[in-house]
Amino acid sequence: MKSQVATLFASAALLAFSASSVSAQILASYPLSNDLLDATGTNGPVFLYGSTTGPANGVCVGGTWGVPGSGDELYTPTIAGFDEFDFRLDVDFNVTALNSSSSNPILVGSRGWRFIGIGIDGNGNVGILHNNSNWLFSTTAINVGEWHWATLKYDNGNVELLLNGASILTANVGPLSTNNDYRFTTSNWANGGVLDGCVRNIVIANDATIGASTARAADYGTGCGGLTLTANGLPSLGNVTFAYDVEGPLPLLPFAYIGFGNTTIEPGVDLTPVGMPGCLAYTDLGAGITGPATLSATTGAGSLPFPIPNTAALAGALLSAQAIGFLPTQLASSNGTRIYVGN
Repeated sequence: MKSQVATLFASAALLAFSASSVSAQILASYPLSNDLLDATGTNGPVFLYGSTTGPANGVCVGGTWGVPGSGDELYTPTIAGFDEFDFRLDVDFNVTALNSSSSNPILVGSRGWRFIGIGIDGNGNVGILHNNSNWLFSTTAINVGEWHWATLKYDNGNVELLLNGASILTANVGPLSTNNDYRFTTSNWANGGVLDGCVRNIVIANDATIGASTARAADYGTGCGGLTLTANGLPSLGNVTFAYDVEGPLPLLPFAYIGFGNTTIEPGVDLTPVGMPGCLAYTDLGAGITGPATLSATTGAGSLPFPIPNTAALAGALLSAQAIGFLPTQLASSNGTRIYVGN
């Protein structure tokens, strides 16, 4: 069976995401895959305005500016416990179109004060917004129409910007003027800039460590046959209780395998030619297949323990994963789940 499953995914590698650094004390997490809720349960849901749509593996913002509350926008409620001197922002984004100016925001801190933000100039170069209208741009450009992942770290005046796991910009921007407005938005009200594209996996955290690799897990893509895969816990060095949770509809054979790779694939590769219509491959399987995970005969849910060794060499490593289960009439594959190992 392992050989058969491996064959189904063998030609799936397309888009590579390298190792990344992220997280510490997570204050809010908005996957935006099925709802608008904060997965930590601490903060309220995000707000959508205008022609903003979703969630459906993300929320898509239409790119039309208007005064606050009338244009296209996603914004969070005030984030409880936010430390304006030491924090980190994460966001997956897919830009539909760029305007010719530097007003292409992705995620901006504060609707009123714009104290920090991630954005893109008219050529697609990713940069940092700080203190209202000051921009610093890298020389690294994104591809329009593709999903990317950005991380912004701020630690007492110092900033670091990462794109798809690679550090692309560091600088000292000094103290931030926040007016204690700890909401985050897809608009830049300083110059009328609005995201024209989609976002998901928004994470707001305290205790950023610039230059360090820290643990992060995120889902991407959509499974078929109702099969889902999620990380249980953070993939921190030495976390012996880390596991992958699998869940599928009944009737479902009471086991599933999980394939692992060193790249994530998005958009996924169509598996219709190998007899899995409606299913996509989201990992290259370069790291092999393991299992089975035993699934409950009454709930269809199960877990596969995956302890993380306390080995410093693993810090910053990327691992992509995807489950495969067995419906009465065909194989089914889950969404993808990527982890970055760290502290």
